[in-house]
Amino acid sequence: MEKMNYQIVFSWPKSSGGYVWVDYQADGSYMSSLEELVYIPIPPYLIEKDCSQGIEMYKPFEDLTLFAKFADIEATPESFKAWADRYGLLTDGEGLLLNAEEKLYVPLEEAFVLGEESSASLLTAPGGVKEVRALAEPLGFWLREHRDLSFAMMVWELAVNKDVERLRKIIRWLDGDTKIGICHVKKASLDKLDIDKLRDDNYRKEHTFGENVLFDKNTQSGSLKHMYRYPDIIRPALFYVQKIINKKARDYPLHVILQFDEFDDQGRLRKQFQPTSLLSIMWYQFYLVVAGDEALRRCAICGQWENMRDHRESWKKHKTCASHERVKRFRKAEPIT
Repeated sequence: MEKMNYQIVFSWPKSSGGYVWVDYQADGSYMSSLEELVYIPIPPYLIEKDCSQGIEMYKPFEDLTLFAKFADIEATPESFKAWADRYGLLTDGEGLLLNAEEKLYVPLEEAFVLGEESSASLLTAPGGVKEVRALAEPLGFWLREHRDLSFAMMVWELAVNKDVERLRKIIRWLDGDTKIGICHVKKASLDKLDIDKLRDDNYRKEHTFGENVLFDKNTQSGSLKHMYRYPDIIRPALFYVQKIINKKARDYPLHVILQFDEFDDQGRLRKQFQPTSLLSIMWYQFYLVVAGDEALRRCAICGQWENMRDHRESWKKHKTCASHERVKRFRKAEPIT
């Protein structure tokens, strides 16, 4: 079958003034465009530090390693802020309005923050009325989205490298080998995890963020029952990656559209994928890598991901990393005078 080629033309905004975490309590309404539920999330919220400085546009799809870089950062407010300063919010943001009854979504160009960095001044508007309108993303949202992508990337990397020893801590056969369970192990805990201690609630909460049944042969019919056979854990691991990518593709979709080609004299239309957010483009990048349309590899020295598009299959490390390594070896071999 012939490949269906779709062009991606996608720019994403980031605040010229950067972002800041604010810790006030929202006592108004919060309209979530991410979910159907309307709720008031728990602070802190990441918002633009100074909306008066405007926005910058860039093209995130040009960096295929973007999703992998996000998966590798630490899950801390400081790391998330640094990420947002460089790449912007994960979505269009959510319109946050304090002390108001109506549900509100504030477009980016209308968002404003009054005052300097302090939480108190952010809450004070002219006349002493406490009202802040801003595009905001709560810390809980960042933690969840980073956790999901980071864990999926870890499972995929272990499966591709056939790292069965560590993968066995995540994928387990249960109930007479009729069910496949997945334990959501925190990346920092993977190497030190003791499976036998997971019965202890405190130990489990410290090192994991939940577990569930990935596949149950007793409830499946037809060919699916025979796809996963004990003791294989590689295919079940890839099944999990497939499921999470498909879910996130529904949550943060790419729209298929037609667009006039401005450089085509005949006025022909071109096929385009139109991402809906930064999360949308990052999960699509992961999709391309898992599907084999693109390839990434970690540098053997610094551990950073590299796009293999312009490299030979034998590529193992960055030139700068290899150069620094040679200098280190040379200096170590120098005789003491």
